[in-house]
Amino acid sequence: MTLHKPLKKYGQNYLVDNNIIDKIVKEFDIKKNDKVLEIGPGEGALTSKLIKLTNNLTIVEIDARKIEMLKAKFSAAEIINEDFLKINLNDFFENEVISGVYKKFFINSEC
Repeated sequence: MTLHKPLKKYGQNYLVDNNIIDKIVKEFDIKKNDKVLEIGPGEGALTSKLIKLTNNLTIVEIDARKIEMLKAKFSAAEIINEDFLKINLNDFFENEVISGVYKKFFINSEC
C-alpha cells in the first residue's frame, strides 16, 4: 500500500515489483562496507533490501511528504531531503566522483 500518490512534478513512479528489486540488488552485488546512494526511495521498497546489505546507505528524496516515514523505517541510513540534481556529490563521497562516473553504487529507484 502506498502512503502517498506519486507526484507528476517529480516524475515519481514507485518501484513495487519484488522481482525487479531482487534483480537490481543482485546486479550490484553490494558488500557491507560499500557506499550506496539511492535516489528517490519513494515508499522504500528497494531501500528495505539495501539497508540489510550495506552499513553506508545514503538516501536522497525530494518529496518532503516521505521524509518522516523514511526516517522511522530506515534510521540507520543518512536521509537527505533535497533535489538530487542540486546537491554536490563530493559532499557525500569526498573524492570518489571522477569525471561524472561514480565509483560507488548509485541507484535511482523511482525510474
